[in-house]
Amino acid sequence: MKLAVICSVTPSLLLALKQAHRGGYLKIPTLAVVHGCLAGVLTGRPRRPWNRILDIHRAMAARTPVNLRLVALGESIYAMISRLQPQSADQWVALDLPCIWEEQESSSSPLPPTGNLHFGFLGVSSKGFDRFARIAASVTRKFPAAEFYLVGHVNDRCREKIGTALIRGASKEPLSWAEYIARARRLHYTVWTGDPMHYSLTASASFLDSLSFLKPGIFLRCPYIEHYFSILGDIGYLCNDTDEIESVISSIIRDRPIQRYEQQRRTIASGRSIFEPTQLSATLGRIVDRLLQS
Repeated sequence: MKLAVICSVTPSLLLALKQAHRGGYLKIPTLAVVHGCLAGVLTGRPRRPWNRILDIHRAMAARTPVNLRLVALGESIYAMISRLQPQSADQWVALDLPCIWEEQESSSSPLPPTGNLHFGFLGVSSKGFDRFARIAASVTRKFPAAEFYLVGHVNDRCREKIGTALIRGASKEPLSWAEYIARARRLHYTVWTGDPMHYSLTASASFLDSLSFLKPGIFLRCPYIEHYFSILGDIGYLCNDTDEIESVISSIIRDRPIQRYEQQRRTIASGRSIFEPTQLSATLGRIVDRLLQS
């Protein structure tokens, strides 16, 4: 039997899929991954009526046909959707975001007992870089040994409101993949400062990049990342606010927790297999079987 898989949908595409299935125009069982647009259900509807016609609220409110299943990229996202819209929980399935790892061993960038430490923000600046910049400004005033890097690029909107002179590598130009890898490998820790509300319904690729490069992270608490801490164990530091992130960075610079650092990297290396395609294939197979039987 044929099966359609839509790897990422917009609100308009999601609405079109539902209407096509209900109208009988699309009869193939379909899996549709709902990713970046899903957090829009936590915000108000557009003020302009013509923008409401195809927004995520309308797409989510439309009835989902039995031969269409929506994929949430993680158990925590599925749980949040189930709380927000319990009547539609049976229309959703959970599947972790798959990843193929860049680093296979934890031999690079050991934590030095003295000298500078490198803390990095992974990804584009629109995803919490302003918080990272403020943390960097505060920490470097007290600890010159702390160096802060952008492993990604700054978009124009953020560049106007944030002073980036303190952040090494800050640029409007997107990095090549080779340069992205080189910068990530030089880090000792990643710092994740995304919007916790947004990431209650969105998977974080930068979180997976931190695991990919075997870097312990200093994370602003959000449901998505907290879920994986509960599964994997000590893969870094989970902080309630930016003040706590700053405090953790300061203590790392002072105390140099070398043994814990190496154990964190071993924990990442042994636990991250849950995201590997070979592990997720069985889960995907069960999802497909249930869909084909519906």
